[in-house]
Formats: sequence, structure tokens, C-alpha cells
Amino acid sequence: MRMTRTKIYAEYLAYLIKHKYWVFQMLFQKKLYIQAIMHDISKFYPSEFDLYARYYATKKRMNITKAWHLHLHRNKHHWQYWLFIDNEGNMKAFEMPEKYVIEMIADWYAVAIMEGGYNKLEQRVAEWYFSRQNKILLHQNTKKFVEDIISVYIEE
Repeated sequence: MRMTRTKIYAEYLAYLIKHKYWVFQMLFQKKLYIQAIMHDISKFYPSEFDLYARYYATKKRMNITKAWHLHLHRNKHHWQYWLFIDNEGNMKAFEMPEKYVIEMIADWYAVAIMEGGYNKLEQRVAEWYFSRQNKILLHQNTKKFVEDIISVYIEE
């Protein structure tokens, strides 16, 4: 049975609001009120919403590169926002302000909650990060800040 566009949008909207709720909870506790409200607001823009909604509904590999690119460069809590590529193709990571690092980690936690609940939440986020740390290009100070927060939860 094929889903209507209204149903696709409604289901994605519900998912997005739940995600924002979890991020809001974490950022509000850290007194990052504006970020708590504005987190991922660009996902409501038509240039992102439609593609993300169809991708979410079908779980099919779709070309959402343009929406993802727009999202990354509209939202400072994504580490990719802080990358610079010069004319020779060299990549450099700028240091992220702490408030955006905290938002980035809150985002990772929210995704983990949505995917697997609270069971071993901190450990799952830490394992997710450390399994990808060589692919996530962070300024050395940002990397240390992230790892100081996350490594607390790795079980020996």
C-alpha cells in the first residue's frame, strides 16, 4: 500500500518533533535555551523537509545529498560546518565553540534514544563516536572536549 504525501509528512513531522524534544531536554538542562529551541529548525524548510520526509518514509537509499549539504551548512552543531577546503583540496577543521559541541553531542544522544531507548545509552553513544572518530574531522581542541565528555562512558 502506497502512503500519501500527507501521511509521509505527518510521520516524519512526528519523528522530527520527538528528536527535537530529546535535544531540547538536554540543551535546556545546560542552559542553552536558544539552541534548545532552534535545534534543526532548517529541517522544517521545504528544501530539506520534503526529501527527508520521503527518505524517512521509504527507508530507501535516495539522493538526499543536496538536503544534507544544506542542513550541514545551516546548523553549527554539525562538525562538517566547521570544515574549510582550500583551492588545493586541503581540509582544515576550525575549533567549534563549546555550546555547539554540546549541541552536537545532544544530537547524537537524541538519535541514540530514538533508535534504541535508554538501554546502555551513554555506552552506545561513546561506541558510535569511537568507531567513527577517524572519519570525523575535528580541531584538536574540539576533539579533546568531545572525548573528555564521551570517554567517561566507555566500559572497560
